[in-house]
Amino acid sequence: MAELKGNVLGKIRGKLGTVSGRVRNGKNYLVSLPASFNAATDPQSLARREKFKLAVLFAKSVNANSLLKTIWDKKNTNNATVFNMVMQQNYKLLQNNSPSVNNIITPGIGFNPNLASVAYADGDISITTNVLSETLEIDPSVETKLTAVGVIYADDPSSGNLELFDFYNFSAEPQDIVLDTVMTFTISLAYAQRLRLEQYQTIKIYSALITLDDELLPIQHSLTSVN
Repeated sequence: MAELKGNVLGKIRGKLGTVSGRVRNGKNYLVSLPASFNAATDPQSLARREKFKLAVLFAKSVNANSLLKTIWDKKNTNNATVFNMVMQQNYKLLQNNSPSVNNIITPGIGFNPNLASVAYADGDISITTNVLSETLEIDPSVETKLTAVGVIYADDPSSGNLELFDFYNFSAEPQDIVLDTVMTFTISLAYAQRLRLEQYQTIKIYSALITLDDELLPIQHSLTSVN
């Protein structure tokens, strides 16, 4: 980087041929632009890029769910974006370039979701709880509704024309909280999403329960369940 003195053209900013002009502390500098960049194609570099892409898509899916985004934002103490928080937490939890049982869609400590079953079939996600009074304490004057939210992950495509993996986020219709019996949530995916998921061999569902107030704002959240 060289300081430019006595420039009759005034201060130069931005690209000019093979150099770029910058102004720092009132002084004008010229910086050589890098030669064209060719990404490394060795197996380790390819794996790192694939892992990064996976973490980005996972974080995008969580960030696209309004309830999950609100929950993460409540835990934001560093002025970071929710996307960055989710990505930072989950990148290190990926294993073999795939989301693992340790990846999370909810932050920090939550209640035990106490799920009896989570399944995907024919375009429908079904989530059934056990009796929630065993693991969940609520303020009934505030927490009146319960919903199930999550991210569905698909990999192992049946065709080479597909992306190696895909993500969709989902939210169930809120229900009145019933603590002394099981609750079941059914989420029907859009037709295009169903067709897409039919072309993948492996499906993982990352789900969580969220208690809501009368205005459907989140109060408590569960830990992440992986099925």
